[in-house]
Amino acid sequence: MDGYMKRTVGVIDVGTNSVLAIGLDEDKAIVYNDYTISELGRGMVNNDMNLYDDSIRRTFLIISRFIDKMKELEIDDIFIIGTSCSREARNIMSLQMLIFNKYRINYTILSGDEEARFTYLGALFGFK
Repeated sequence: MDGYMKRTVGVIDVGTNSVLAIGLDEDKAIVYNDYTISELGRGMVNNDMNLYDDSIRRTFLIISRFIDKMKELEIDDIFIIGTSCSREARNIMSLQMLIFNKYRINYTILSGDEEARFTYLGALFGFK
């Protein structure tokens, strides 16, 4: 096929302490891979299970940088997922709305079972 472009997908994984980003093409070749320490959940347990404003802002800037890079690389579909800290934070909607309002991308919070399943599948992917 002349001029065929491989479809690509990007995933941004927002954890308690770091944000991971990966972009894959349809052959599962990595086209983008990055991470940054965010400390999103820093001090949350001492703050009535609320994220601090500076942690939300810092994490939003990290996610924005990753989205911008993925768009620059012409990654077709971008997914943003949150894990443990996002499940527990009372004010996670603040981060979700910042992302949606700027990028129109949903921030999906995984259940504990979903997180475990994806971790397992990711480990299997590493052994191929």
